Amino acid sequence: MFRYVATTWNASDRAASDTAQAVERALHIDSTDWRVAFKADGISVYCAGIRPGCLESYRLDGEAGVIVGTLFTRSNNEAVTSPVGAPKTRKLIETDGRQLLDSYWGRYVAFLNDPARHRKYVLRSPTGELDCLMAELGDVRVFFSSMTHCPVSQLLKCSVNWAYVAADLCVTTYETRDTGLNEVSRVVHGERVELSDGGVSRMLLWHPLRIATSDPIYNVVEATDAIQKATSSCVAAWASRYESVLHLLSGGLDSSVVAMYLQRATVRPRVTYLNIRNSHDASSDERRYARVVAQSTGFPMEEHEQNVVFSLHNRLAVPRTESPFNNFYLLAPEDRTTQLATSLQARGLFTGEGGDQIFYQNGARFAWRDFARMRGPRPALLRSAFDAARIEGETIWSLFFREPLRAPLASLSSGLASQVLIDSNVRESVAKNRKFLHPWVDGSEPALPGKFWHALLLSGAVAEEMYGPLGSSISPERVSPLVSQPLVEICLRIPTFVLISGGHERALARRAFCSVVPREILTRPTKAALYDSAKALLAYNLELIRELLLDGILVRQGILDRKPLERFLSGTATDIRGHAPRVLTYVLCEVWLQSWSHTQRAAA
Repeated sequence: MFRYVATTWNASDRAASDTAQAVERALHIDSTDWRVAFKADGISVYCAGIRPGCLESYRLDGEAGVIVGTLFTRSNNEAVTSPVGAPKTRKLIETDGRQLLDSYWGRYVAFLNDPARHRKYVLRSPTGELDCLMAELGDVRVFFSSMTHCPVSQLLKCSVNWAYVAADLCVTTYETRDTGLNEVSRVVHGERVELSDGGVSRMLLWHPLRIATSDPIYNVVEATDAIQKATSSCVAAWASRYESVLHLLSGGLDSSVVAMYLQRATVRPRVTYLNIRNSHDASSDERRYARVVAQSTGFPMEEHEQNVVFSLHNRLAVPRTESPFNNFYLLAPEDRTTQLATSLQARGLFTGEGGDQIFYQNGARFAWRDFARMRGPRPALLRSAFDAARIEGETIWSLFFREPLRAPLASLSSGLASQVLIDSNVRESVAKNRKFLHPWVDGSEPALPGKFWHALLLSGAVAEEMYGPLGSSISPERVSPLVSQPLVEICLRIPTFVLISGGHERALARRAFCSVVPREILTRPTKAALYDSAKALLAYNLELIRELLLDGILVRQGILDRKPLERFLSGTATDIRGHAPRVLTYVLCEVWLQSWSHTQRAAA
């Protein structure tokens, strides 16, 4: 398992230097695997789990710093396998890190040191699964990849960020600078943190809404060709870093695209597919489609039926992460993914995650408005509106007269009304303070409604982490090739009305991959949904859930409304199916809160 910890401080401050040394001692007590990746006055960077060629540290020339993670060159998408030389290092420092975004891509966090100007920089890649959390220990700032797998977290005294918790339960926050703990923040994708004598400042060096306005691709043929080439090169680049990979193949469009390009990669690893289903949700059984892909590529596939109905009694000792996690399937009593990956010696777990968002699967109702803003009234505007109406299942008149009045954020917040188990005052507060928003969509950058929605979707796509909260030292790292910077930037440059051109969801992507992906995948009409399995799990554990929630922290804090919650958990509610996934999310949040409250009581 790859991890990093970095400390920055004023080297002339004796107390801060002692604290930095205490962090180093904590790392060595935790594991002998920790190694010094870089050290200079006022900055130290440590890594564990380095695997040359895949996850490593790239030293910059002299005392300029280090980059940890995985790097590819922008010019030819080849992996970087050696330290960064003097000329490139000089350019990185002269541009305060901006050159890194233009010359490289991947999953990385860069720690840049400029002693001549008494500055240090921390820069996170625009995409990629490597997280970057930030906290303070006295006058020492600590940057680290994971709360769960980092001994530094044991040195922090943390308190719950209630505004974040409420927002996360209402709308799912994805990636924000805030976390569920007041003392821990996140460096978001594409952000640079500058550390100097004047304090700390944060700036987004990479912004999707700026990319969207740079050299737009209007031509459908050019756009499809650009998508196809970028997808091929990004999948091939990631594939070249592994000898063996396990690919989660659902049989949907995105996982099938990755599967087909894995087969076409020039440097190809051993590939095994894993298809997972459950017996409660019929739509989760996508074996028919996955088998078509497996047959087309010739790679072996294992089919697994996940046990989604089990007792929660012994599964609720959740780790103390920086935020509650909301995927209740992580608590399943078996992890076939890790077991199979271990037996195959597969260090990479590939997925098709992020394809819905970058290919603009949701948001056609805003796309035709982008056309109207960019091109004005002309005959083609009506065609774009017809495409949007067909995708949304709306009439053309509804789009013309109702949708123009709805802003993208209002559309997002409209789902709050259905959160009837959350106190109405809490829902109103969340809608007003918009704590759930990524800095990409905070209103500081002008944007068309469709592209604004595209950036909002992207903030969810990049939130994937390299290891899950229940991961272990043998867990494979997740790789989402579709959420790679070169491909993301291509899709951002394509106007939304071009992305939906043809009147089908992800229409342009389907056109781009029509010669690659089997026809059965391109034309399948449905996606998997997981409502009945959530309902069954809730019903099986109803008494335990009543005990946890009705007199729990969320109710006492006034976030959950006890009266409707009690009716819902009475066993007689008829609307249990729709609310079941949310209630299980409340359960996970409740036990997360209890884990931190126990820690705080012990500290007191």
